[in-house]
Amino acid sequence: MPSIAEGLGHSTKTLYVRLFTTALYFLLRDRIEHFSRVEIDLEYPGRDAQIREHLLNLLRRDGKQVEAAQIQFAYIGKKSPAHELAIQSLRGDKRPDMVLTLGDVMGQFTSKAKEKLNG
Repeated sequence: MPSIAEGLGHSTKTLYVRLFTTALYFLLRDRIEHFSRVEIDLEYPGRDAQIREHLLNLLRRDGKQVEAAQIQFAYIGKKSPAHELAIQSLRGDKRPDMVLTLGDVMGQFTSKAKEKLNG
C-alpha cells in the first residue's frame, strides 16, 4: 500500500514542504495584501524557491495580489514573538487563532493528486 505522499504523487520530503506551504497559505490568505513583506522561517533550507512558488500559486489562485518580493526567508529564532505564540499554543497556554481540518488542507491539493490518493 502506498504512503500518503506516494498516493499524492510526491516524495515524503516534498509532501512536508507542501503541507508547510499550505499552512502558510491559510495563515496569510486574509492578510497578505496588508503586508509589504512577510518573513518565513527557514524550516526547509534549500527549498525557499519551491515554497515561495507554491505559496504564490495558492494565493494568486485565490485572487490575491501578491508579488514574489513580498515573500522573504530568514532565520526567525526562538526569541521572536512568533515563536513564543507558537509555543504557547502548543503547550495549551493560548488558544490557536486557527485550526485546520484535513478537509481544509486537502482542498488545496490538485484534483489529480486527490484522485491518485482515492484510487
